[in-house]
Amino acid sequence: MTCFVDSTRDGRSLFRLPLPILLAATLAVLSNQGADGLAAPPAAERDRPETARLDVSRYVVDVEARKIRGVFGNASGLTFRPESRSLFLVINSPTRMVEIDLQGKVKRSIRLAGFEDTEGVAYLGQDRFGILDERRRHLCVVHVEKTARSIKFSDLKRVENTAPPEQGGWYLLVDPKPTPNVGLEGLSFDKENRRFFIVKEKNPRKFFHVTLGPDPDSVPMITEPWKKSRLKSLRQKDLSGVHFHSATRQLLVMSHESRNIVQCSLDGRPVSRLSLDVGSAGLKRGVPQAEGITMDDRQVLYVLSEPNLFYVFKPPPTETNK
Repeated sequence: MTCFVDSTRDGRSLFRLPLPILLAATLAVLSNQGADGLAAPPAAERDRPETARLDVSRYVVDVEARKIRGVFGNASGLTFRPESRSLFLVINSPTRMVEIDLQGKVKRSIRLAGFEDTEGVAYLGQDRFGILDERRRHLCVVHVEKTARSIKFSDLKRVENTAPPEQGGWYLLVDPKPTPNVGLEGLSFDKENRRFFIVKEKNPRKFFHVTLGPDPDSVPMITEPWKKSRLKSLRQKDLSGVHFHSATRQLLVMSHESRNIVQCSLDGRPVSRLSLDVGSAGLKRGVPQAEGITMDDRQVLYVLSEPNLFYVFKPPPTETNK
């Protein structure tokens, strides 16, 4: 006799599966775990085009510890703007946003007037950027015109129980609990789902979603989707940066104290790991204080280390040429 598992809700049958099929499906899920404890890529991901695959453990350094001339200290978050094929970084003291080319040469500097401790930055599209103010625990959204030389915090509108303005800048309190100098550090943005990813450095480490909702009238929703056990599974002493990789829908979470980057699923399951220590990825010296991370549309990885060091990592040539 064939056994069935029947699940119902409100008296209505949701599904009926033969027990052998259910057991096979369960075994398939359990087998999707690598021998090293990292989650194996799902079958759908393995069948994707090569451009939609990612394994940061295979990356090697191409540009190492290049000093950014014109930036003398406190370089932090990093983001890629595809329209200009350039990078934007933020400095927390003095508070500035700096545009550089893909080799680390400064193109322009933008004063962030009235900001206090700018740590993370993410490009949102249409010349809008998200910026983290660590000391105030704010997520700020600003519009940066091509000729802009200054952005004023006083021009931003506070958003609490209302929707962000369709035009103009705004800011939002993300974490109500102050933790001086170990607060909000990394920022990235999922454009398709209108969602920010934010990491808090430590004491304690935290991972936030700030979801703007499907339409301009939506009130932002702040959640902490990862439990302490999930954060612990990353095996990182602190969280200094995050990047959302849209092609694979995975995250790159960076730690400057552990000197590594963990590639993980959106629910925090580690997939791959890149060490930033001496001897790894071709590095002659370890990355001293990795604070900024981003990736361009060709899967080239960029890392920024305080005070002003610029790194570029690329996949092995055999992968790049496929």
